[in-house]
Order: sequence, then structure tokens, then C-alpha cells
Amino acid sequence: MAILSKPMEKYLSKKEKRGFNKSLYNSRIRKYAIQGLKDLTLLADQLPEEQLNKIFNEKLKPNLIVISPKKYSVFEKGVLKKVEHI
Repeated sequence: MAILSKPMEKYLSKKEKRGFNKSLYNSRIRKYAIQGLKDLTLLADQLPEEQLNKIFNEKLKPNLIVISPKKYSVFEKGVLKKVEHI
């Protein structure tokens, strides 16, 4: 399941937002993005490193830093690393 719906992706990809309810789309995008970040933090906190590396692998191109109260995880160049501090 994706964080954003297809209409939300379409809204984001359009330079001109005419015809869209901008307030509604922006509100939903913020809400979904915040929940997605909370979900990523929960995964980083609770899953064993072996499972995390099956999720965050070389197919996932962007660099990602997951910061949680328990630990830090950095995804870089196809490898998820636990670090003490950033």
C-alpha cells in the first residue's frame, strides 16, 4: 500500500494546481506523510536488522535517515546502518 493515492501523486506532479482543491490535497498529504514517517520510525525501532535490510535494500535509491527515540538508522548506498548519533 502506498502512502499517497494516485490522485495525490498526480496533484504533486502538476505544476499548475488549477482544478484541484489545494487545501484538501495539502491537508491530506501532510496527514499521510506524517503517518508514513511514524510508520517508518516504528519499523526502525522494532524490526530486527535482518528484516530492515530486506525492506531497505539497493532497490531503494534515496538516502534516508530514520530518527527515533530509541536509535538512529541511516540508509545509504543500499545499506541500512544503525548509528549511535548523526
